[in-house]
Amino acid sequence: MTKKYNKRTDGELLKQIVVFRADNPDLHLSEVAKKFGVSYNSVRYAITKYSKDIGIIKIASKKEKQNAAKILSSHLSEEEILNDQLKLILGEIKVSDNLSLTARLDLNVKYLNLKKRVQAIELSSHMKRADAELISAIIRRFFPEATKDDIIKIYREELEKIKNSED
Repeated sequence: MTKKYNKRTDGELLKQIVVFRADNPDLHLSEVAKKFGVSYNSVRYAITKYSKDIGIIKIASKKEKQNAAKILSSHLSEEEILNDQLKLILGEIKVSDNLSLTARLDLNVKYLNLKKRVQAIELSSHMKRADAELISAIIRRFFPEATKDDIIKIYREELEKIKNSED
């Protein structure tokens, strides 16, 4: 009987793991391993091998930070990035007591616009169609209080009806 070896994790992926872990210190190593599809020991190895280098990048120049962002961005979805930005905007609104009323309103408008974009992107990924915004607008025209989940459910039901009627 031959021993089966796990595929070796490449250095670029290990760096991505360390950057992600540095940005999400509250996540357990097993959660990080699951996100990247590697073993727990691979995550531990990556952290011990590259933590010093990535820590230097965190306090380094703008160019080096851009390189770190490029490394990390290949494993983050557009929704995750935008949701993180939403949390930052909301935190800024909550923490900043010295904002003028117009600045606070401006941040709220930006927050709501970004939230609508995130919902549209999420709908597009669920419906796997470029015209998901149009479909959701039509559904909301007749059912204004429809949530994202309602829209997806209605869309799938109607898609199934169309498929069944063609048979």
